[in-house]
Amino acid sequence: MRNSKAKRITFIISQLSNGGAERVVSTLSNALCSFCNVSVIMISGSEIFYPIDNKVEIQELFFKKGFSLKRILELRRKIKSTKPDVVISFMTHINLYTIATTIGIDTKIIVSERIYPRIKNRKKTQRFLKNIFYRFADGCVVQTEEIKACLNKRISGMSVIIPNPVMPGLPINNYEHRKKVIAAVGRVEPQKRYHILIEAYLKFADKYPEYKLNIYGRGKLENSLREKYGDKINFKGFTNKLHDEIATASIYIQTSAYEGMSNALMEAIAIGTPCISTNSFGGGAAKLTQNGKYGVLVDIDDKDELIKKMEYLVQNSDEAAKMGKEGSIHIRTEYSVEKISSAWTSYIEQVVCN
Repeated sequence: MRNSKAKRITFIISQLSNGGAERVVSTLSNALCSFCNVSVIMISGSEIFYPIDNKVEIQELFFKKGFSLKRILELRRKIKSTKPDVVISFMTHINLYTIATTIGIDTKIIVSERIYPRIKNRKKTQRFLKNIFYRFADGCVVQTEEIKACLNKRISGMSVIIPNPVMPGLPINNYEHRKKVIAAVGRVEPQKRYHILIEAYLKFADKYPEYKLNIYGRGKLENSLREKYGDKINFKGFTNKLHDEIATASIYIQTSAYEGMSNALMEAIAIGTPCISTNSFGGGAAKLTQNGKYGVLVDIDDKDELIKKMEYLVQNSDEAAKMGKEGSIHIRTEYSVEKISSAWTSYIEQVVCN
């Protein structure tokens, strides 16, 4: 894309905190800014968690969720000031804002869906607005075939599948010195189904009491789970040493009901820690593990099967280590920053030139 028409790219996102979409925007911005003018407009805050190249222009707004003419006009001024050839927005509510804001501006629009659309708590109003506004977009990026299949015919027809890039520089699990720790990472929210993990672990610990469960993350269910199970498991909150912690764990487990493409699971497989994941709606876990080749898949809410797989990995440590090592090679090859950035730049070129 170095000689393409897309010389100015503007990303729009809520903020650059430590989430999955935020990491993708940060990674892409850093990859593209060497040959494009890249701007990032954050509309809900100023937090920047991931490193950003100083060539990337950062602009901040402070919107709460919801539409208003004042907010649309303010965002419109910000977008016009960047003079973009293409605007790329992430997350459904941000996509709606962006499309409404850019009507009449001479630029291409790419929206990106980052979560499984058919979740029970998806608001009907948002679905209605998406079906109306997305027809004005020029392109759409999703992470899996399963997510693409959830979109209406027109949106699906203009969509392309581009998975997340894996974070570079991750450590490698040292199987000779790993601790008897089971690690889990993610917001402590209903989506993550932590009660299934905790209940499975407690039964597993009856047989293997030397193994500890560490949960990294915060959320609205943390206090209630801590009150109920705090003397039996470890709630670790946030840590700057997260990847090192995963690299010393014996098993990584994810029990989500739905995901887009989980960065946490991707990173755990890339680190080489043997992984177990629910076959969550959205298809990301199945894609990352290659249907169980590079990580163990269990059905959502199947606590008994989860216990069996935990015991299996503990009892078959050599096989678990082999799976971890092969998974690490697979993820680092297939989801490298270079490969995923190339897919994005090719798609941007296609949209801009149409």
